[in-house]
Amino acid sequence: METLLVGQTVLIPRPAQIGQDPLGAGLVELGASVVYSPVIEILPLEAWGELDQALRSMPNFRGIVFLSRNGIQAVVQRAEILGEKERLMKTLGQLHCFTIGQGTAAELVNQSGQTSQVPTDSNSQSMADLLVQQRVRAPFLIFRGNRGSQVLPEQLSSASVPFQQVVAYRSADVTVADTEIVDRLGEGRIQWVVVTSSAIARSLVGLYGDLLRRTRLVSISPTTSGVLVSLGYPPTAEAQRYDFKGLVAAIADSERDQRGA
Repeated sequence: METLLVGQTVLIPRPAQIGQDPLGAGLVELGASVVYSPVIEILPLEAWGELDQALRSMPNFRGIVFLSRNGIQAVVQRAEILGEKERLMKTLGQLHCFTIGQGTAAELVNQSGQTSQVPTDSNSQSMADLLVQQRVRAPFLIFRGNRGSQVLPEQLSSASVPFQQVVAYRSADVTVADTEIVDRLGEGRIQWVVVTSSAIARSLVGLYGDLLRRTRLVSISPTTSGVLVSLGYPPTAEAQRYDFKGLVAAIADSERDQRGA
């Protein structure tokens, strides 16, 4: 086992997870210390009518699309509050489910026992390609957050694929920087920062600004890299596979290149 990251600390800017985090576990396997500090907070909806109606009408859809773990958790929690969790589980078992990323797929299995189809790449374009291939008349139901890429709905609309989007949760930028992270970045004690979305990229820069120039950024995708570049913080590395394994590999490859130079 390679120990490329022994003595290095990697910041994952989201909450620590209960149970094993595949990203953190992959970094620890390479010898890294991992710290978690969220830059986005997940909030409940301010109004529930649209989500509640979508939950009740799920049997009318061809398939259910989850874009994140947060979406799955929000849907299950709301169904439980409404006393309809059992009905939700039954419905999920009768429909085709689609998820972006292996982490989201694993969360669906954890919450409901249901498997899902996962596109080759963990991004909206790849999900759009997968759904277009289904060639269906009944609509897909897409659960998402209040922010995020419009690539999926735009691509489905262009291909005349019927769908309905429903916001299942809200996200907002954390507005107060973590003082421990500020100190660590300022002292050069964080060697890598993982950037897993465009929203996280913007929030990171808003919170920590020039302190990010004292570390190295690794981006999950060209889209996220583009946002970082536009903000003046180009990443040192970019995942070739747009998921957690790709992020770990990108850091490892960068370390190997640096040592070989």
